[in-house]
Amino acid sequence: MSTDARPRPARIDATPPGPSDPFAGLGDNQVLRCRDPETGWQWFYERSGASILKYHERSDYAAEPTALAAVDETIDCASVESCGVSRVYIEVYAGETGR
Repeated sequence: MSTDARPRPARIDATPPGPSDPFAGLGDNQVLRCRDPETGWQWFYERSGASILKYHERSDYAAEPTALAAVDETIDCASVESCGVSRVYIEVYAGETGR
């Protein structure tokens, strides 16, 4: 009985496990906009210091604390489109501009 004790080469193209940062690449004045074209809903996520805030149209875009894991789950949904947009979007949809 022979055993092959040679080490196997590691794959260098493998993606390392672990969470990714959904806010990586966003500018200082940007938020993450999510939209589900199937339902027509849209909402935004913002990192504010150590907190993550969610702004959803069902709550008139009032800030709600949420978990980073919830953001990851949302953007992983196949039907959800997400992109970085200016924070002004939240102010416009919440009716805070032009007052």
